[in-house]
Amino acid sequence: MTQKKKTIPRDKNIGKQLRKLRKKCKLSMESLADIANVDYKTIWNCENGYNSLTLDLLIKIAPAFRDGNVDLASLFDFLVIQAIEIEKVDR
Repeated sequence: MTQKKKTIPRDKNIGKQLRKLRKKCKLSMESLADIANVDYKTIWNCENGYNSLTLDLLIKIAPAFRDGNVDLASLFDFLVIQAIEIEKVDR
């Protein structure tokens, strides 16, 4: 029996941001995978929250986004916002 892989909410949110940025740069999953020299399933798994986006993969995909004038730091903006919200609640 195959066990269904679970997603981690943080990875799912990062994946949604990755998809949004990829589409903003008019890149297909396949073309981004080609640039990163990985299988397109790796990109799909990251975008859908099944794999964490590793530093190694970020380094490999960075050139594709530079061409589109996109800052990869925006992948993690929501983490900063969440931390601020948690801090407000804790006070």
